[in-house]
Amino acid sequence: MKRLILLVVIAATLLSCKESKEVKNFYKIPFGDKTFGIGVEKNLLKLSYRNEDNEALFTDLVDKNITFDAASISDKLFQSDYYEVSLNDGITLNMVKSSDKIEIKYETDMTQITFKDSAYLYGLGERYGKLNLLDENIKYKIVNEHKYSDRAILPIPVVYDDNGNFVYFASPYKATITVEKSGNDVVLLYINGNKEKSFRGVDIYVSDSQTLIDSVSEYQKLVGLPPLPPKWLFGYIQSKYGYFSIKQTLDIAKKFNELGLPATGIVLDLYWFKYMGDIDWNYDNFEDPVAFIKELDTLGFKLINISEPFFDKNSKNFNYFKSMGYFGKNKDGKIMNLKNWWGEGAVFDYTNPAANSSLWNKSYKPLMNQGISGLWTDLGEPEGVYHTTRFKMGIEDDIHNQYNYYWSKMLYENIKREYPDRRPVILSRSGWASSPKLGVSIWSGDAEASWKGFKIQPFIMTSASLSGFSYWASDVGGFVGEGTPHLFTKWNEFGLFSPIYRPHGSGVDREPWSYEGAALEDVAGLLKLRAQFLPYIYSTAYSASFLGIPFIRPIDVANPALSNEERIEFENQEYFFGESILYRQTYENDQYNVYLPNKGEWIDLKDNKTYRGGEIHSITYKRGEPSYFLKPNGIFIMNSKPDYQKIETLDVYINSINNGSEYFYYYDDDGITTEYLKDKYNLIKIENIVSEDKIIIKLTPEKLNLKENLPSMNFKVYSSIKLKGDSFEAVENQNENSYSFSVGNLEETKIMILKKL
Repeated sequence: MKRLILLVVIAATLLSCKESKEVKNFYKIPFGDKTFGIGVEKNLLKLSYRNEDNEALFTDLVDKNITFDAASISDKLFQSDYYEVSLNDGITLNMVKSSDKIEIKYETDMTQITFKDSAYLYGLGERYGKLNLLDENIKYKIVNEHKYSDRAILPIPVVYDDNGNFVYFASPYKATITVEKSGNDVVLLYINGNKEKSFRGVDIYVSDSQTLIDSVSEYQKLVGLPPLPPKWLFGYIQSKYGYFSIKQTLDIAKKFNELGLPATGIVLDLYWFKYMGDIDWNYDNFEDPVAFIKELDTLGFKLINISEPFFDKNSKNFNYFKSMGYFGKNKDGKIMNLKNWWGEGAVFDYTNPAANSSLWNKSYKPLMNQGISGLWTDLGEPEGVYHTTRFKMGIEDDIHNQYNYYWSKMLYENIKREYPDRRPVILSRSGWASSPKLGVSIWSGDAEASWKGFKIQPFIMTSASLSGFSYWASDVGGFVGEGTPHLFTKWNEFGLFSPIYRPHGSGVDREPWSYEGAALEDVAGLLKLRAQFLPYIYSTAYSASFLGIPFIRPIDVANPALSNEERIEFENQEYFFGESILYRQTYENDQYNVYLPNKGEWIDLKDNKTYRGGEIHSITYKRGEPSYFLKPNGIFIMNSKPDYQKIETLDVYINSINNGSEYFYYYDDDGITTEYLKDKYNLIKIENIVSEDKIIIKLTPEKLNLKENLPSMNFKVYSSIKLKGDSFEAVENQNENSYSFSVGNLEETKIMILKKL
């Protein structure tokens, strides 16, 4: 079998990523009995070798075409400023930078990629294991799998090294990736998973960027930037398996308000319909869904409804869809009959445009018209479907990885067409590389309610974020098993520091009051903090959706003083929550070591204590009071009140202990419509510039098209010296090592100067 390669890297803005460009100077190079396509755009290379008859399966693997620059080519040599490709017995590619190289070799049935002088390799999607791929010596199957217990499998064939390079294998087919350390280098083998078939292609995209974050951003732009979700999705979303009636659901929402617990959404699992595939209400228990949804909205809750790809033979539209041929078929062209825990029936063919149009009009559109705010697409790997099942675009074995993508695409495109002012919300257990551009947020699957099931969540989340899925959640509290009050509280701490905060459980309650006493008090405090964190979280979402910057980021553990065991521990249990905050997850014990990277002083915003960077610190944790550290020169913002609906005053915390500078963008819009795409938003740049004799805080309004949403700001500036204020109107409030003042009227640039006394 033969293998194909394609390599590409894109550097583009949000707007340019939405434009389609014609491919120019893409060369076809004869090579034996095959032909390779090759092109380059600045530091982006594309090599392509695949059959033309399977083009449809490759269409959605990248978001745009690339405009290639001219390059020199002669005989079997291709050269540009960054790349040299020679064609001998195989293909050898050298990507040359100032200090490192990537080598790519094409051989029979295998692509070998060598990352020169690399100590770290990240990526490969949402997966269990260790964050650094070099800490494991296993084969990674590029196959979407059901996500149960302590397994999270949503593989995405993209990898990053620590020199700012990424390689993306743009292929829909199952594959295997093996990673091995070879001296100072890392060798990666990409192997076609369907060896019994003739190899039909892989497109490989390669990036050369300055940093890991830059590289992730370029990859995200390549496959498609995620649209900005509505603001309420970043609140607290209540969920469990499940709520059985209007009365039960409304009682839950009312109790949140009675207890003063801020929340923004609620999820209906399986019990809102009668049979799998109905995608319609069980009117015995949900007799007036329109009035029900309106009352929920009045109480401050948006509604998300689950649906699945399976249709029970007793469901309302089963016979019609069967007669139209809209289900998966066997080799004889008859419906592929399935029996599973949900009943007996068939799987829907989301690769068939006619089937999708019919399903949307019969089921999803009426449901959306009733007022629901989001859709939950479950079991979309697809779970328990024979690999020989025939779909419109091919057999299940070929389209398996992309199946859920086509389901999401159908929903996203119809929502955008029918409700152009609405931001699509699709929560899913599965997906593929380009799923985030369809408004898809994912969760890590049906996690076990145990310390084992919980401890794998932080690096699963980080790996998912580095692979393009910034908007991520776990089943807070655990889905399988009862759990304990201690576990529930600790998992809620992690929920607070996750992009999406949503509990879930099977057969057990997962409301904040599920455990009375101290556990309820602790969780209540976390829910209030989440409401206060919303401005920071939403501003971080701006960076993810506009710029492709990952929401969750790994810490820098490149410190020779750390043992390998320490490095793995910190790398897998600590992460950056947005730009400014480092968070360390804790578990059963009270005492934990925390590694703070980089030089300079860090601030524990829980108690305002300072800690030196580049060192390990032993910190005592009280359950329900997580430590979160503001980086040197970092800026953190939060609502002064635990209120999701209104921000009157922002509390701004600035670490000015260290010489240097940092900035943070505060972003806000109406939170619900698509008016932000028409520049209807506020964007304020907050700068922190620190020198030996003064601190400059600069506020620059870069976009003010929603002035009615402008808050005032209360500043707390941390410093190791006594300060005085100058060049602004403020009431001096010097307290220990901090300086406080307030600023209003943000419609023009303001510069605050703090000088040494």
